[in-house]
Amino acid sequence: MSAATMLVTVAAMAQDGASASTGSSMLKYIVGGGWIGGIIVLLSVVALALAIATGLQMRLSVLIPPERVKKLRSLVDAGDLGTALKVCKHPENDCYVFRIAAAALDRATRGMFGGIDARHAAEEAGESETMRLFRLAEPLAVIAAIAPLLGLLGTVQGMIGAFETVATQAVGDSGYYEKLAANISVALVTTFQGLVVAIPCLVLHSWYRSKIETAASEAGAIVDGVLSVSERSAMAPEAGAA
Repeated sequence: MSAATMLVTVAAMAQDGASASTGSSMLKYIVGGGWIGGIIVLLSVVALALAIATGLQMRLSVLIPPERVKKLRSLVDAGDLGTALKVCKHPENDCYVFRIAAAALDRATRGMFGGIDARHAAEEAGESETMRLFRLAEPLAVIAAIAPLLGLLGTVQGMIGAFETVATQAVGDSGYYEKLAANISVALVTTFQGLVVAIPCLVLHSWYRSKIETAASEAGAIVDGVLSVSERSAMAPEAGAA
């Protein structure tokens, strides 16, 4: 039997099997990848948990709570920087924008040069807090990189098994085509699994990075406004004394 005939026979068997087991095809995509496929499935569960946890922390209402920001602005407008600093540092008010604002206000209330250093403190705290958020999303990028490699490893394993079947068994042996098709199936299923896990992780990682950049921009505008008001409040007594 020629190689072309053999491939046609294997393809026909795969097509017949697919039409006969339509109801279990999705299950095959989950459990048909062998032990490497099992690792990819476990990786998908980890990725789902990370995506949910990261998504909950990346909500703009969590990073920049509007009601708390409104309260902070009212205190700064009234010139009560000490109370504003205490509000920012209170554990119940802990959030992305307040950690940046606390660093800036802490520097602003230290003396005559505090206002000059406050913006530098805000920039340093902003970079640190933003990098912390990026690190939260980074595991999804790692999974997006690892999953296709595991799929490729499964592909190599399946093709090695297929060639071993061709090398060690005669074409007419019982179960020859079944073993050949099973090895090819493992190769294709693991590739499929790796891509199914990697693509959503890559999309989510990009989306979360976009949300972090949006939050960083809004937080920067808020802290800049707070510092501008505090600087005007600090200059008012000096102007009155002059």
